[in-house]
Amino acid sequence: SIKEDVTIAARVMLSKERRPMLIPWLSIAALIGSASLWGPTISFILSGEESDNRGYEALLPLIIVLVGLALPAPFWGMFADRKGRKTTLKVGLLGLPIVGLLGAAIGYPFYKDDISISNIYFLLSALPGAFMFSALIPVLMGILGDTADESTDGEVMSGYHFVIAMGEIIGVLGGGLFIGMFSIFQSLTSIFGEGEDGARLAILIGFILFELMLVAGMFVGILRLPDNKKSEKASITT
Repeated sequence: SIKEDVTIAARVMLSKERRPMLIPWLSIAALIGSASLWGPTISFILSGEESDNRGYEALLPLIIVLVGLALPAPFWGMFADRKGRKTTLKVGLLGLPIVGLLGAAIGYPFYKDDISISNIYFLLSALPGAFMFSALIPVLMGILGDTADESTDGEVMSGYHFVIAMGEIIGVLGGGLFIGMFSIFQSLTSIFGEGEDGARLAILIGFILFELMLVAGMFVGILRLPDNKKSEKASITT
């Protein structure tokens, strides 16, 4: 039954060995879920009715970011085996400030002249950060795998997928709620400007702030992970 499935997943992921991974996984899943839905939606809105390529402009950011996250993953797995997981996690976290710095220094001058997050210069400025950020996934998967043995790996992976699904739901619903709140606030106060431009800016700010909240949660969760040696096998509690 659904109740039994939820109970098993909760028991597995709330065990002492896996509890520290809840916040990182929930944050990453929520970040991907919200960005996958609301990123293209906001890009579609920002591109304007006069654009003939609104569908392309809406999907391009998602495609670029997912490719930037997926392709380097095997490299980071080998890197973690050689240099250690803690070092690899630090490299992955360093990718997020790089996205902000390069986006502001390189991407924004082009973005302000072409108000679309599908502006190719803006996207290219984010690729180095996406490359580094992709280091987080293989390392976190490895840490999770260390808490399972052959008799419990099925339960552990089912618990992991449950957490990922919950995180994506949080990202989609939370992102929509946050964006909606900013839209309502803008309609009542016009604090971000008059007319359609103000409404678009309010939506964009709401989306960015929600993403930053998820990033902050991910940072805190990853930095608080126990510093277990790779060779040490965690005890199993299910």
